[in-house]
Amino acid sequence: MEKPKRRIVERRAHERHLKRINFIYRAKSSSEGGRLSRPVRGEIENIGLGGFAFRTSSMEVDGIHLSFNDDFSRNTILAEIFLPPPGKKITAECMVEWYERSLGEGGKEFTVGVSFIDMSDEDRRILRRYLAKETTSWNGIE
Repeated sequence: MEKPKRRIVERRAHERHLKRINFIYRAKSSSEGGRLSRPVRGEIENIGLGGFAFRTSSMEVDGIHLSFNDDFSRNTILAEIFLPPPGKKITAECMVEWYERSLGEGGKEFTVGVSFIDMSDEDRRILRRYLAKETTSWNGIE
C-alpha cells in the first residue's frame, strides 16, 4: 500500500530569501532588569520582512537563554544586521519562534527562527529595498 505524500505548509506571512548575512546579537532577559548578554557574531541563513533564521552552537549566552527564562517568560534578541553593500546596518528586536537541535560538524548546533517584533520604519524600508533586489527566495517545500 502506498503511503500518502506529506505536504509541508508554509505558515510565514513573508517569503524568505536565502542569503548569508553577518549580524551581531545580544540576548535580552525579560527579567533581571532586562539584562543583556555580551555581543555574539552570527550569520543569517535566510531572511524576510518578518524575520530570519540562523545557526548557533548554544541557546544560551552569558546565562541568558535565547528563548525563555526559568519562569517561561519570553526573552528577546537584539540584532544588528549588516546588509550589503557594507555600511547598511539595520537593528531590530526579535523573538525566537522556533529552534531545533541537530548535529553539526563541531558537535551539537541549533537552527533558530526569529520574528521581528520591533524595527524602525526606516530600517524596515531599507530591508524591503534590499529584499526586492534579491531573486533567490524560499517559500516552503512540497
